[in-house]
Amino acid sequence: MKGSLCYIFSFMASNPEIKNEIELSGWEFFFKSNICIPKNIDICFIDKQEKKKIDEKIFSDFDQITKFTPIVNDKASEILNYIANLLNTLSYKSAYDFLIDKT
Repeated sequence: MKGSLCYIFSFMASNPEIKNEIELSGWEFFFKSNICIPKNIDICFIDKQEKKKIDEKIFSDFDQITKFTPIVNDKASEILNYIANLLNTLSYKSAYDFLIDKT
């Protein structure tokens, strides 16, 4: 996530007005470029206790979500997988052909 923030802020910094706001919020630019890094690098790290709480929350939420996931038969599951494969640039063609054949 920390790399994503640096990347997003670096992209946004191409706008001079936003670059000033980013700088005021505690980020600095590497050699006056548009590459952003936080002035306080410690904000990019989570201590072990905090990470444990986050992990527990993720697993708890996942358990709650899966309780309400509908149970589908194998054929429906196969079709849902092919629908999901439409989003993948490597598998969309075969998924599209499969779904067209089934309609």
